[in-house]
Amino acid sequence: MKVGNNSNKRYNIRLTHDYNFSSRLNLQSNISLEKNDIIQPSNIGAVMNNGIQPGMPSNGLGSTGKPYVWGSGIANASTVAIANFGGDNKELNTAINTSFNLTYTFSKHLKAVGTAGYYYKVTDYKTLENVINWYDYAGASNVSNLSPSGQGRSFYQRSNAKDAYYNLSSYLEYSRKFNADHDLKVMAGTQYERQEYNRFLGRTLDIVPGVPPSLSNSFGDPASKSVAEAQYHSALAGYFGRLNYTYLNKYLFEANARYDGTSRFIEDDRWKFFYGFSGGWRISEEAFMKDIRIINDLKLRASWGNGEPGRYQPV
Repeated sequence: MKVGNNSNKRYNIRLTHDYNFSSRLNLQSNISLEKNDIIQPSNIGAVMNNGIQPGMPSNGLGSTGKPYVWGSGIANASTVAIANFGGDNKELNTAINTSFNLTYTFSKHLKAVGTAGYYYKVTDYKTLENVINWYDYAGASNVSNLSPSGQGRSFYQRSNAKDAYYNLSSYLEYSRKFNADHDLKVMAGTQYERQEYNRFLGRTLDIVPGVPPSLSNSFGDPASKSVAEAQYHSALAGYFGRLNYTYLNKYLFEANARYDGTSRFIEDDRWKFFYGFSGGWRISEEAFMKDIRIINDLKLRASWGNGEPGRYQPV
C-alpha cells in the first residue's frame, strides 16, 4: 500500500573501454552516470514512529473525511494523514564517476602504471512541511493546527550539496623469477587524492499555500528566513613502496613503506612515515603434508608495523 508521495527512481549508464595503442601501451577507462530521485513524506519519522491508535481507519480520516488526532499532540495524530497532507521531501541526486588506467610495458619484467579517478555528485534537497488542521474523530471540532514536526508554522527549505573527489597515482613495478626458486617483485610510486564538500541551505516560514513552494513565497517577516553553509576539504599526498619475495613457493616475505602528508594531521606534524613487515609459511607445500588429504591449503602468517593516516583526524 502506498501512502503519501513515495518514489525512488534511478537511472544509470556505464561506459567501459579497453584500448591498445601498441603492444606496449594500454588504456582502460570506466565512466558511469547516475540519476537518482527520491520523494517521501517530509517528516518520515513522524509517519513511522507515531503510535497506531485503536479504531484508526485505513485512510487516516475521521468519520467526516477530515485529518484527525486522538488527543491533542502530533504524536497522537493519524500517520496516514501526516503522510498525505504534511508535505514532501525531495532529494534529487546526479553523479558521475570516472576512472582511467594507463599501462606501459617496458619489458616482461618492468611496467609503469598511471591511474586517475574523479567523482562528482550534486544533490538538490527540497523540503515542504505544511500545517495540518486536525479534528477529533467525529470532525466536530478543530483540535489543533500543527505540522508533522509539531510546530504551528509551515516551512519550505531548499538545499544544495556538492561533493567532489579525485585521485592520481603512478608506480613502477618490477617482477622476476630466478632459477625457478626465487620470486621477486618490487613496486614504488606516488599518490595524491583530495575531497571537497560544500552545502548551503535557505529556509523560510509561513509559506503561501496553494502555489508551487519557493523561498520567495512566504508571509513571514525577514526574521523568519535563514541561510546556512557548510564546507570542508581533505587531501592526502604520499610516496609508497612494496617488496615481495617468495622462496620455493613456500616461504614468503613482504615489506611495505609509505611516507604520507595529510590535512587530517595538524599543520606542524603533517608528514609521517608508515611501514609494515610480514612473513608467511605455506605449510601445505611441505613434503610431510602431502599425504594429509583433508587439508589442501594451510598457511601460517605473522605481521608487524604501524598504521596509515587515512581515517584519523587531528585533535
